[in-house]
Amino acid sequence: MHALRDLERILEYHRKLQSVAPQVGSSPAGADGRQPRMEQWGDLAILELASTGANGEVWRAWDAWLQREVALKFLQAVHGPAPDDGSESALLEESRALARVRHSAVVVVHGIAEHDGRVGMWMELLRGRTLAAEIERRGALPALEVARIGLELCRALEAVESVGLCIVT
Repeated sequence: MHALRDLERILEYHRKLQSVAPQVGSSPAGADGRQPRMEQWGDLAILELASTGANGEVWRAWDAWLQREVALKFLQAVHGPAPDDGSESALLEESRALARVRHSAVVVVHGIAEHDGRVGMWMELLRGRTLAAEIERRGALPALEVARIGLELCRALEAVESVGLCIVT
């Protein structure tokens, strides 16, 4: 049962995000057309918190060099002190391994850096509905679609595990 929840989480992350780049100017505008207030982390402008989990936070950020929004992952709160528990080293290893993965169902890592005592990894930002939201909206999915999703997830897990990352524990 835990493996199914992990697979759903992976698919949710894959479906939730979809690359988006602003069409005009060099920085993103909010839904109301105004420029959002931005906090800087290195060359990235932090826009808003996208999600939190047991391992940290993911922020929507603007990469001025790439001229697009990215997902920026930290292992602790943005304003909190840097931990001394080896988690930054774990994020570095995760980033290096994930950067070697080439699979359509796995996000692309653009970089990793340390600024202001914090290590962060930025990757493609995808948008979309979660699997849970889609099931809530549509009800039970047809068996063939469930099988297709399961196969896609297994292939993504195989690609991730081939570089030494273990997602399902």
